[in-house]
Amino acid sequence: MVSLNNYTGNQKLRHCSLPGFTLLEVLVVVAIISSVLTFGLFFSIDEYRFAAVSVERQTLVALLETARTRALFNTAALPHGVAFDPPGCPGYSEFLGATYEDSDPDTRTCTAALVKRTFSSSTPMYIVFTQLSGTTTPTDIVFVDATTGVSTTVAINAEGLIE
Repeated sequence: MVSLNNYTGNQKLRHCSLPGFTLLEVLVVVAIISSVLTFGLFFSIDEYRFAAVSVERQTLVALLETARTRALFNTAALPHGVAFDPPGCPGYSEFLGATYEDSDPDTRTCTAALVKRTFSSSTPMYIVFTQLSGTTTPTDIVFVDATTGVSTTVAINAEGLIE
C-alpha cells in the first residue's frame, strides 16, 4: 500500500476516494430546490392577490360601518354615506348629507382603493344611512378585481346591517 507521506514520485498512487458529493449530485439537488421554490412563488403570488381583494372588502366594510355609526349617533345632525369611485377620489368617499352631490366638499373624506376594481352595474353610486336609525335601502355591493377577476360581495340589509 502506498502512503502519501512516503511518495517519492516513482511509485504510482492508487486511486484515493475522498468523501464528498459529485457535481452531478449537487446539480440534481439544486434543480429540485429551484423547482420547489418556483412552485412556492407561483402559489404565494395567487394568495397575495386574493388577500388584496379581501383587504379591499374589509376597508369597504369598515367605511360603511363608520358611516352607519355616525348616522346612528346623529353626528352633525345629518345622514352619512359612502360613495364609490366619486369624481376626484379614486376609491371611496365618506360624506355628510342625503346625497353625495349635495354634501359639502369640506365634509368628504377620501380613502384610496387598494386594488384596481370595477363595480357591477347593480351597485349604486353611493349608500346613505338615515340619521338616528342607521337604515338604508337594502343592496348588494359587488366589485371585481380587474387584475385577477376575483369578485366579492358586501350585502347591506334594510336595517343597515353590513354582511
